[in-house]
Amino acid sequence: MHGLLVVVDGGFSEWSNFTDCSVTCGMGVISRNRSCTNPTPQHGGAECNGTYAEEDLCTTNVPCPSE
Repeated sequence: MHGLLVVVDGGFSEWSNFTDCSVTCGMGVISRNRSCTNPTPQHGGAECNGTYAEEDLCTTNVPCPSE
């Protein structure tokens, strides 16, 4: 069996933590991501099938000053 390459399909890593809210007042966006490295595809294995990033709305509960 020496020299036989095993096809390894990719698997997703754990999700990262959500980022801080993108604004300091009002409504903004948070995001998180994951990578196809658990394991990384090898020898013709399939890439991960699914979502690599997610976004959601966030609010700071701080009203923005009117301009």
